[in-house]
Amino acid sequence: MGSMHIILKKYNEHYVIKRPISAACNIIIGSMYIDNYGELSATNYKTGEKALVQFKPKGWFGKNYGEVNGRIYNRMGDAALEIKGKWTDFLLIKNLATGEENPLWQRNERPAEWENYYYFTEFTYQLNYLTEKLKKSLPPTDSRFRPDLRALENGDMKLAQTEKGRLEEIQRAARKEAEKKGVPQKPNYFTFEADEATQEKYYKFNYKYWEDRDKQNWAHLPHIYS
Repeated sequence: MGSMHIILKKYNEHYVIKRPISAACNIIIGSMYIDNYGELSATNYKTGEKALVQFKPKGWFGKNYGEVNGRIYNRMGDAALEIKGKWTDFLLIKNLATGEENPLWQRNERPAEWENYYYFTEFTYQLNYLTEKLKKSLPPTDSRFRPDLRALENGDMKLAQTEKGRLEEIQRAARKEAEKKGVPQKPNYFTFEADEATQEKYYKFNYKYWEDRDKQNWAHLPHIYS
């Protein structure tokens, strides 16, 4: 929900990206799949350059699945570049002035037997990876310590379900206690404020996480998994 912000400090450029809709389809009946459709916009608030990209929804029998078409406009509002392809496979970029076309992105090869592992990519496989070195530096609230996810990854569905229910009970109890004391729960590393460029309300990272990680100062964080 909300916009994505990318700030390039070297160039003092602030980009605001509004993403298309992402949907999990056929959850109840049929083969489940992910679809992205609608418009993606990316605006450079320093130069005024903008990209508008259309993601086509999947049609009957898979027609149009993954198709992407868009253009990048200069600060005067003139179309300068064209983007086309499929977000599932590849993207091409074309210079409208010269007609020159070049590859912009190419999907990596899928891992072996990926259809048996939730269709994860190589990148997704690593998201829950936890080394002994990482264990010593991460806060106790890091999602890689979630016992239900660890059980799910190990194939223990019964334990995963039990742990998920236990964690939800802990969360409900913590929320009730906070309401009873009249102390609202607040994020430790984000502040809710209005974006200077768009005036949209969003949670802004305050960088205190890295200070706490350097000092290994986690005493002020709740133990949400125990």
